[in-house]
Amino acid sequence: MRKLLFLFLLSGFCTSTFGQNKYFHELKGMEDSAGVTHLFFNMYNKYQDEYVCGDRMISYIQTDDNIHHFSTSTGSDSVLFEQYNTEYCGGYNHQRIFDYTFYDQNPGKWLKGGVYNSKYAIQDYAGNSIGFFLPVMLNKAQKSAHQEYVPEGLFLTLNQDSLFIQTENNAGTLRFPGNGADWPSFNGFNAYGAYTDSVAINWDIIAQHPAYDSLYFARDENHHLFRTESGYPNFAEVDTHQYSRNLVFNADSTHLYSLTNEGVLRSGEIGAENSWEFIPINFTTNASNYLTIDHQAAGHLFISDSTNILYSENFGDSFSPLTSMENEVAGLYKKPGTNSLYVLTRGIMGSEYQNKCNHIA
Repeated sequence: MRKLLFLFLLSGFCTSTFGQNKYFHELKGMEDSAGVTHLFFNMYNKYQDEYVCGDRMISYIQTDDNIHHFSTSTGSDSVLFEQYNTEYCGGYNHQRIFDYTFYDQNPGKWLKGGVYNSKYAIQDYAGNSIGFFLPVMLNKAQKSAHQEYVPEGLFLTLNQDSLFIQTENNAGTLRFPGNGADWPSFNGFNAYGAYTDSVAINWDIIAQHPAYDSLYFARDENHHLFRTESGYPNFAEVDTHQYSRNLVFNADSTHLYSLTNEGVLRSGEIGAENSWEFIPINFTTNASNYLTIDHQAAGHLFISDSTNILYSENFGDSFSPLTSMENEVAGLYKKPGTNSLYVLTRGIMGSEYQNKCNHIA
């Protein structure tokens, strides 16, 4: 494995010298319809700026966390979505993207959810949008009427016919049409509230099995895992471990994984009840860890442990060291069916960033 796998280290793409207030995080990867790899990552930047207000010059701390798109075929790096906190005389501007995804394996056909000052919105590449202050879900079981829930995640079904908006604290999921041209418009707050109440689901729907389109997974407010084979919302609890929203499906269609701070949760029976087991990993630090798989190679997993990368070729029964980075790993993406693993690092070493542009064999 060590001799065959190429590690592409993504740390500035030979362009920047970074200080302590600038770093990379949150790597996503996808293959377009032609098999070209596209990578998406955040670049956080905190710096001092200033503006004129009357007869005074005001200094403040500006933060940007723009989401970049890197094409491996052209080597181009561009800002896909802007995120910022900025001030001006008499106010401030704030923009944050809480999640994004793509249609039809096309990086140009995006779908994003964000907050713009105090207003939340779902938008797509074609200019369609759903705008609202908060996704109110009325009269939910064990919830107060007119309770407001902040959106924080998106989930687009495999056939792209439904878009689920996940809310904070696992309060539930709102369902909208997947096609932005079919999104509803609302005449006032009450109309919006009535609509969201009618489509609200009392589960935090997190995944749909890529091989079985009626097999869905969800979490409750305790982060326990639920499952249905007959389509939402008929969920039954299958495991009481703590689950994140990132379920990973192996190439054999039967194994599923979820990464925790202490190891990996694994099922070898498409997530059925009593099939989940915990595989402990002795992580060396409390740094964020990342898991990726090869979607065309059954049983192959890659996990980061601070600056180290571990791999398994036996469905996670055991892990071996692959290599170590100079800086903390901030994301992994395995290109399916190839020997290429893309590694994003935070890009900080001492007080300055050191460029790493060559792949490591």
